[in-house]
Amino acid sequence: MAGKTFYQSDRVLDLFLGQSVAGAAATYVNLFVTNPAGDNDAGTEWSMSRVRVYQQSSQGSPYWSGPASDGNKRYVDNSGTISWTTAVGYTANETVVGIGIWDAETAGNLLYWKDLSVNRTLAADEEIAFGTGALKVRED
Repeated sequence: MAGKTFYQSDRVLDLFLGQSVAGAAATYVNLFVTNPAGDNDAGTEWSMSRVRVYQQSSQGSPYWSGPASDGNKRYVDNSGTISWTTAVGYTANETVVGIGIWDAETAGNLLYWKDLSVNRTLAADEEIAFGTGALKVRED
């Protein structure tokens, strides 16, 4: 993903410095109606709930794959579809512009974010989905 927060960068650097860092107990994905403008700006999430993405296939689906290579870059990606469906009668007609990954279902820490390549305005009873492999978290 394009953006990594200072919080997440510090955790990666702490590993480099030999400090003990606990991994996130769970990760959650949601969409933005306003993308973060930097580390001190959390952006604005859209009105739907975050979707859990499990760390291992044995926990459920969708889940993050094991680390893989793309040229000289390492990444994990989603296995299984990550999706949201707006409710019948949904009238917000929000335009989603980005996606983020958090370490909690509510509140918590934003870890990574990325602008969507195409913004999308959602109406009632409409689904937005990211199929297997559509979300890649890279460590450059």
